[in-house]
Amino acid sequence: MYDCPLCGKPKSKNGTGQSILWIALECISSGYALSHCDNCGGAFKFPDGIFAEGMLGEFQKISQIPGDYLYDYVTKVFVNSNSQDRILEPNWYHLLLEANSFGPVDTLNMQWDRGEKCPNCGSNPNPYPISFNYLCPFCGYNNSVAQQDIDVFLGVRVLCRNCFRPLLVPQRVWCPKCSRALVDYYQILRYIADENNVPVEKLESK
Repeated sequence: MYDCPLCGKPKSKNGTGQSILWIALECISSGYALSHCDNCGGAFKFPDGIFAEGMLGEFQKISQIPGDYLYDYVTKVFVNSNSQDRILEPNWYHLLLEANSFGPVDTLNMQWDRGEKCPNCGSNPNPYPISFNYLCPFCGYNNSVAQQDIDVFLGVRVLCRNCFRPLLVPQRVWCPKCSRALVDYYQILRYIADENNVPVEKLESK
């Protein structure tokens, strides 16, 4: 893993992040890939220059592999073989810092065609509805909320299935750019914590 180029804390709270293949294909398509930090919530860019010479072309070729085999192939060839030195430039993290030296990317004001992927939340035009889990801040019970139950204008008040204490999930958990998908998971938890005046750490599933 790596540290967020904006806040200096680990980019991911759960030790996972976007796959190297996803970053590469986004760079091929747009010249950069956008990601969000789990800690500060800021959006930052991976510039295509972080990849070693010829690697983007190689990733474009292997992207034609059928989906059932693609993940296993990338894991075997690039991840398990610990081939970071072959994939990325030696100074890739310096290039990442340099590309984000002016602060977070202002995704809300980026030009965007609604028929394309949202630059703020990354959703496609017809995203699959999702659900997310949170711990009740009062009793610690693991609850789940479905996206389709959250009103785009009002949010939703949910009751813990164990202690029946209410918690408000505010409408701002919807992406403010497209309103067709939810924001990043940890941003959702931060909004819920702020709305209900509880520590965000009490909402995080362990």
